[in-house]
Formats: sequence, C-alpha cells, structure tokens
Amino acid sequence: MEQADNPDRKSFYKEKIPSMHRRCNSHDYRSVSSYMITLGKNPEFKEFFCRIFDAAQETPDFDCARARSDLLTPGIKRILLPRKAGIAGFPVPGSLSRVSEPSGSLRRESGERSLPAVELTDTGTLIRMAIRDFFKNHPALLLKKIVVMPDHIHMIIHVKEYLTDHLGHYIGLLKHTCTRYACDNHQDADRKVPFSIFQDNYHDRIIRNSDMLETERHYLDDNPRRYLMRKIYPEYFSSPVILTIGQDRYTAFGNILLLRDLHPEAVIVSSKYSASHLENLKISWRDAARERKALVSPFISKAEKTMREEILELGGRIVEILDNGFSEKYKPWGKNFDLCLEGRLLQIAPLEHNTAKKPLSRAKALELNALSRLLCRQYSPLTEMSVRKR
Repeated sequence: MEQADNPDRKSFYKEKIPSMHRRCNSHDYRSVSSYMITLGKNPEFKEFFCRIFDAAQETPDFDCARARSDLLTPGIKRILLPRKAGIAGFPVPGSLSRVSEPSGSLRRESGERSLPAVELTDTGTLIRMAIRDFFKNHPALLLKKIVVMPDHIHMIIHVKEYLTDHLGHYIGLLKHTCTRYACDNHQDADRKVPFSIFQDNYHDRIIRNSDMLETERHYLDDNPRRYLMRKIYPEYFSSPVILTIGQDRYTAFGNILLLRDLHPEAVIVSSKYSASHLENLKISWRDAARERKALVSPFISKAEKTMREEILELGGRIVEILDNGFSEKYKPWGKNFDLCLEGRLLQIAPLEHNTAKKPLSRAKALELNALSRLLCRQYSPLTEMSVRKR
C-alpha cells in the first residue's frame, strides 16, 4: 500500500491528476487582477460558434452577414477580419520575422498568402451579444479582448475592484447568460439543448505583468491564423507519435522526418569545454544548419538559446528536447507554430504531462542533455526506429 510505503503521507492524500481547470491556491480570485479565460464548447451542443475560412480564396459576403446580424443581433459584427499581425506572411509578435507558408503547395499560387477570416454563426453572434450585455451589467469586470473560435472562446478579463465573490462565480453567471441567449433565440422549440452550451468549469491563466499581457494579446490575435494553417496543412500538425529512444518511450510532435537527417553532435554548451573546442563546435553547428541538418538540444542555457536563434536564422532545423509532456490538445504557437508549418521543428517530450510548473533542476538538465546525445547516436534511418501513432 502507498501509505505503508510512505508513512508521512496523510490518510486523505490523493495523487494529483493533471488538469487545466485547477486554480492557483496562493492567489486571491477576488482581487484586482487580469486573466486569460478559456471556455470550451459542450460536445453535446452540436453547433459551432463560428467558422474560420481563407478570405483570399473565398470572398466574404459582408452584405448578407450584415443583414442577418441586423435581424438577429443588432450591433454585433458577424464577419471579422484579423489585424495585419494575424495574417500569414506578415510579422506576428513572438513568431519569425516573416512567416512563409510551405513551398510546393498546390493550394497556393506564387506570392499569394492566406487571409484568415472569422464568420460567427447565429450561436456565435448571440454569445457575443450576451457577453457584451454581461459586462455592461458587471462594471467591476472589464473585457479587454475576446476571440471566438469554432469550439471555444478566449477572453482577457480585468478585475477593476475587489469582488464580493470568487471570479468563478462571475464566470458561471457569464456562461449561464450565454446559454440563455443562445437557446432562447432558437426557433426550433423541440430541439434538445444541454444544460449549458459550455463545458463544465473553465481554464484561467493569471496575467501577472504587462509583458505577459502583451504575450496573451498576441496569442489571441494569432489564433485564427493558426487554426486556418492547421486546416490547410494538416500534415504539419498531426497528432503526437510515440518514439522509442534507448529503452524508454517519448512523445514527438512536429516533423518526424527530421530524425532521418540529424547532426551527430548535440547542441550542448558546457563550462568544461575549452574556448577552442567550443568554437569548433559552433562552426560545425553553423555548417550543419546551412546544410539543412537537424540539430538536437534541450536549449537550456543562454548560450544554447543564442545558438538556437543563430541556427534558425541560417535556415536550419531543430529537434527540441522538452522536460514536460504534451497536454491533450497541445499545439505549438508563436515562433514554434511557424517552424512546424515550415517543417523545421520536432519536439520530443516525456509521455506524461504535468500541469504543475517545476523549476528545472541541474539533475534534470543533465538528464535532458544525456537524452539529446543518445538521440544523436541513434540517428539511424527512420525505418529502423520504433515510431507509432499515439
């Protein structure tokens, strides 16, 4: 028994189960703070909140959308075009200086770029109207940004004054308001509607400073573009695979074919290296990047991170070793998203995902370095490696 093995463990102890809905125990959710809130669609509610399409391929029908909006939800825009920062081919904060879509695609003519557009469904416009009215009635809460996606909604919410109840109380009221607006306006009275159009609970991320706020803003701005790119190029964003390295199994996300072309020396910078040895390594890493070899590293130290940026600037490809597994719906974002889109990134992680953030210990860093070197030694052709779908 576990308790017999560990006498210090409390009788009511339970193993912590990974969850994106867990709250921060040390934070007062009534205090003046900002949050990024995510509400997922209830799977029993069959209608999507919006559709995301390529306006460069399909001309938006603004007149029809405006007429429908005026009839159902006056004042709510039905078709939303992104800011320039959210358009593929233009700089996106946190991404490569210039985003390039995969070459050789039959879906794109030379020089043509995707233009992601969001068209809200009837349910989506009703939700937007409900959210607008909710925040008008709760002046202590400020909606700073919102992005509606087909099966979820992201919001940045600022609490302006100390609340009388936990933030979760207000999120529950908001979900109830959206459900009431969406369901009361459907003409089919016999249609079965779930108790809520949203999943139970919600995900929150506490925004602790202005830099984090900008990061979350950019993440929301870029959400439609990333969704569209995954839809157009699904081969670049397939589900993680199980990969065997040595005697252990890991998950891998990204371009698995990079394993066919690994550089034999992992990008690891040690204080034990002499200056001349380190310089020779850097020369070999730069040459490998120019030759489109894939370089392996956990990229932990400042010197390794600097080398990572240099490799990418030279057009190189990387295999990144992570210390935590992928979450259930993991997709890279920012610069890593665009690297995946270009087939220049493979991420390898443990099988288990842990929601608790732990500082990287020296022992763990050495373990990641050892795994990087082992992978480089085991860089035989992909057909000889044990790889299967997750």
